Amino acid sequence: MATWSSGLFDCIDDTNSCMYSFVCTPCALASAKSHVDGSYWFFNCLISSLIPCIASPAYRHSIRTSYGIKGSVTEDCVSGAFCSCCSTGQLLREAQARGPSTYSMF
Repeated sequence: MATWSSGLFDCIDDTNSCMYSFVCTPCALASAKSHVDGSYWFFNCLISSLIPCIASPAYRHSIRTSYGIKGSVTEDCVSGAFCSCCSTGQLLREAQARGPSTYSMF
């Protein structure tokens, strides 16, 4: 199993993903998910805007599974609920570092 290419709180190293996640978390989540699996950005943004408490951990789980990163659903839920901006920034950095995945869960 792989590990995350950056830590949850490594947003200081990448101010672009940090600011994007802070200013518009649903848009940033949609960008990360769309980059990984090629899904529609608008649909992802709409879902993450309407039900962020479900979309954030679900997208995190989807991206983590796509890249074979070790972790658990519990970690996905906790990081999405309590550190949403940091979690989203980590997803953006991961998507940029690894590129599109060939596996899609949604």
